[in-house]
Amino acid sequence: SAFLDCVQRNEVIPSIPPVPDTDLYDYWELIQARFGNPMIADSIDRICFDGASRQPKFIIPPVAENLRDGRSIDGLALVSAMWCRYCQGRAESGRKFEPNDPTWDKLHATALKAAD
Repeated sequence: SAFLDCVQRNEVIPSIPPVPDTDLYDYWELIQARFGNPMIADSIDRICFDGASRQPKFIIPPVAENLRDGRSIDGLALVSAMWCRYCQGRAESGRKFEPNDPTWDKLHATALKAAD
């Protein structure tokens, strides 16, 4: 998606230390091509699985680095906000999200409290 491409190019890749003999933007193009394959289907539930352990590993580090270096965090902040919204347990359409995190009860209660 254009959103993911923008976040990767403007917020994630600039926060990754240089990798020898690797252009991270070229690598991102390769990853996009692989996941652009319609035979690789991914669900929101799988992407959000165990989000409590993924946020500190994959979202917080580039956010901290970007804040330190004066770069945007708008996209990563939106990703985190969408995950928090997911933790409320129900989509705006009414579809229920099944618990999929070892700390779901706490996440769900916190997300509902924050929504009030």
